[in-house]
Amino acid sequence: MGDHLNRLNKIMDEQISADSVFNEKDEQNILREIQEQKKRPVLNRRSFVPALLTVALFAGLLLVSFTYLDEFFQPKQQAVQDNKELEMKEDKESKENEKVADEKEVKEEKPEELSITYDAYFTDPNGGVEINKETGTLKIWGGFINLAEKESPQFAVKANILNPNLESALKELSFYFADARYANTQHDEVFQFLEEVPLLKDVTKEELENKVQLAFIVDDKVVKTHVIKEVHVIEKSVTPVEESMKIEEIKKNLKLGMTQKEVKALFGDKYTAVEGAKGNENFWRFDLGADPGYTFSPENKLPDAIDDKGLLDGTVDTILFVEWDENLKVNSFSFYNMLEYGFKYTYRVFPDGTVKEDRADSGGIED
Repeated sequence: MGDHLNRLNKIMDEQISADSVFNEKDEQNILREIQEQKKRPVLNRRSFVPALLTVALFAGLLLVSFTYLDEFFQPKQQAVQDNKELEMKEDKESKENEKVADEKEVKEEKPEELSITYDAYFTDPNGGVEINKETGTLKIWGGFINLAEKESPQFAVKANILNPNLESALKELSFYFADARYANTQHDEVFQFLEEVPLLKDVTKEELENKVQLAFIVDDKVVKTHVIKEVHVIEKSVTPVEESMKIEEIKKNLKLGMTQKEVKALFGDKYTAVEGAKGNENFWRFDLGADPGYTFSPENKLPDAIDDKGLLDGTVDTILFVEWDENLKVNSFSFYNMLEYGFKYTYRVFPDGTVKEDRADSGGIED
């Protein structure tokens, strides 16, 4: 009863106009609002709890069903996964076995060919470059040794100038060595080659340093390369006639058993006393035809080392070693000279009088 009175008071407060007199319009508004209140449904507050229990029960049933299905299918899925991994493992092992079999088959077909590489045919490649300003030519040479156990395949050697800025200084930046065009080498054979081409204009040492490549070609394929590091410049060439005269003069006049006084009479008193590599040998070293102020300090610290660079660039013409016996007489001697084309010439006379001579056309030249 109290609730009805409260609702009625609320309706009257909301519907009565602000006028001080209760009029007919106010009465109609109040009656209309009472009728509308009766038509509105009344919310049953007690229905919330049963609905919540129903939702919870449904969620529990879903959870139980999902757990059961997962436990039912999981062993089957694991079995499928295990089978798949086993098949992948077996397939991998099969491919590896096939690869090993193929490799074994190749080696068995050509074991000799696979045991020798092209490196063995072209062992220790070397070379040099000379710019001759007097003759206006560029000289390139090189060599190698065949350390394979058999004859090499037919090969060619090509020079590649790796500086495109020199295109106007040379007829072509790439050319073959004529004496290494269709060549073969035997086991332990030293092979050397040389090519001289005209220069169309002056070039500098810096333009060719590390820019001259030797390419070794077999069956039209480059199988090995070597880049020449040092470049030598000849401002004034020395003629082969002058060189041969110096060589012949030493060979003719220097003899075993000569005294130190006699040797000084031949070559002067500008020599360096050195010990041999064995430590018990007494040598005099003569640097014949050396430039003023010429000195040589070997990198390997060996006192009887040879200044190959000095011989090649012309700062010294001939290096002569004279060995003395216990009576201070010539026991042996040897000298070194750089022939034309940059090949070192060696002449040795041993204590028993045996002579060993290495020259450019003997196959025994040391580079």
